[in-house]
Amino acid sequence: MRFHLFAAAAALTTLVSQADAQVIGDKDCFGTLFGSQSATSCNGQTYAIPSVPSDGRSAAEQFATNGAEQTDFYSSNFNPLASSFTMVWNLSGPLVTGSLDYRAYGLQANQFSPFTTSLNGFSFLGLVEYQDGATQVATHGYALTSAQVTQANMDGFLSLTIDRGNSRDAVAFDYIEFSGQVVPEPASVALMAVGLAGLGIVARRRRRV
Repeated sequence: MRFHLFAAAAALTTLVSQADAQVIGDKDCFGTLFGSQSATSCNGQTYAIPSVPSDGRSAAEQFATNGAEQTDFYSSNFNPLASSFTMVWNLSGPLVTGSLDYRAYGLQANQFSPFTTSLNGFSFLGLVEYQDGATQVATHGYALTSAQVTQANMDGFLSLTIDRGNSRDAVAFDYIEFSGQVVPEPASVALMAVGLAGLGIVARRRRRV
């Protein structure tokens, strides 16, 4: 009986989960940083290194406060912007799986100290530690671990902080996107009910023994 309840809960999760995608930035291939360029043909492109700093942001990005103000901007140390920034994605329901994807220009983690990154207050490695080259555009992705998914569900949001630390790598971010599968709140209540029912049946079976 317990196995069937767990199987039912897993099946219900699969049936009711829905996609959630939230982009910070606008996927416009770095705005006007490199002139006219379509976003769909941006990946793998190479560009002459712009001056430091160079600003390709739209007006909306310049006045943003969710981290988009740091996109489409090329500099070392992010100057004159803040040397660190935080992007927050609010979850529409309990997270089942998730990933972070971003497009960057000029990442050179081997030549320079890597950025410091943290997710929901906990340090983690690998997000921006790539050696793309000084003139190269590339898109990278990171699948969230089960521990990171659990922490995001405890907090109710996903929070990414990127800090320059000691790095002198001049880089630009086009966007950073969270995508995943979430369980809408009414369905999560149903899942909890299934779980509680399972615990009750197990408890009754133990009392009878």
